[in-house]
Amino acid sequence: MDRATERAPAGLVAVTGSSGRVGAALAAALDAAGWVVRGVDRVPGRWTSVVGDLRDRLVRLAALQSADVLVHTAALHAPHVGRLADDEFRAVNVGMTAGLLDDAAGLGARRVLYISSTSVYGHALVPTDRAVWVDEQLTPLPRDIYDETKLAAEELVAACPISSVTLRISRCFPEPLPVRVRHLLHRAVDVADVAAAGVLAVTHSTVKTTARCRGRAGP
Repeated sequence: MDRATERAPAGLVAVTGSSGRVGAALAAALDAAGWVVRGVDRVPGRWTSVVGDLRDRLVRLAALQSADVLVHTAALHAPHVGRLADDEFRAVNVGMTAGLLDDAAGLGARRVLYISSTSVYGHALVPTDRAVWVDEQLTPLPRDIYDETKLAAEELVAACPISSVTLRISRCFPEPLPVRVRHLLHRAVDVADVAAAGVLAVTHSTVKTTARCRGRAGP
């Protein structure tokens, strides 16, 4: 008998991007909280049981079958800007999200957690005359295709018929320690805090909402 069957599971959660830094952290935290995790990614990983491109509907259906919750972290990110065509960003970050939401609704999922980014605030983050407190009252001003497509995906999530939570997380990718420490003072979050916030968002009853995940020392 494996660990998943020994516990009383909270349900089955499908985690996209489960081989990535954020997706893997969320998968591990959800597993520890009693969820049965089914990860999906284009590359293998510790938490990835479905390997494939989510633009393929058969891959989406394999990932979402019998899932109670969809946690969607898979996306093209800021480092891809300028390296990949804008149409590729739209296909992955918007089109793929739309397909996932449609299939999740059709298969009876009861909640969606979408991992977005504080990058959607874009130009609003960098005024020239004052410091800015970044919270949900700040109006996003996208500055590139990444920001635009993440914001468009947020709108799809908000409009879908499933209960949903969107977390706009600060940067949490690996960096040299001095850089990471400096960023944690004002513009970064520890991935462990992202995972903890994700477990809370998945577990607790809520209406549709968008929140910013800043962790202990974020922006």
